[in-house]
Amino acid sequence: RAAEVMTAKAQQDLARTGMLLDNSWWTFDANKARERQEAAAKENGLPVLQTIELPGKVELKLVLVPPGAFVMGSASDEPKRGGLEYLHLVELSRPIYLGQCEVTEAQWRAVAGPPPGAPKEAPADLQRPVMDVSWADVQEAFLPKLNACAPEGYAFRLPTEAEWEYACRAGTATGYNLGKERADLDKAAWHLFNSERRVHPVGQKAPNAWGFLDMH
Repeated sequence: RAAEVMTAKAQQDLARTGMLLDNSWWTFDANKARERQEAAAKENGLPVLQTIELPGKVELKLVLVPPGAFVMGSASDEPKRGGLEYLHLVELSRPIYLGQCEVTEAQWRAVAGPPPGAPKEAPADLQRPVMDVSWADVQEAFLPKLNACAPEGYAFRLPTEAEWEYACRAGTATGYNLGKERADLDKAAWHLFNSERRVHPVGQKAPNAWGFLDMH
């Protein structure tokens, strides 16, 4: 038991100093991920899945992300790893809600009208992700109006990089949240080699353990 405690402390110290080489020690499987999510929901008196109704009866679905710690970044032997993705420990102290999918064209138009630079007439497929919007467009044109739809006590904002990666990984340490092979990416995402080079509606691929879609 003492050895286990010392090993865990050493791993955390290495993670904090950026010298950690392995991120597999903090992982948990899909069943444990759902247990943590359900426990956080019960402890805080919150639903795991929350639906916000936007103008025009357009729905925005949010999924609960439980608090916890994870090793952020990629192991040095992971394919296509960025050079600055050193492994380091991150702790998230409270639960948050995150959109289950990308913001869709329908959701953006319901809240803020046509996206900046887009034609006023809506596209044929309103369930595709909204495109060609900048960080400033989100902060200035979308979020203030979206917050008018927020339930009492809630406020919408963009997630931090750590919050996003934690929600995406959902307990995994592999390159993709469903595994490490190209076939796992095919299950989770549209990409260059399976999308026919066109934009697809949101929510058609497999979810991760916490129920998030299209994170890749």
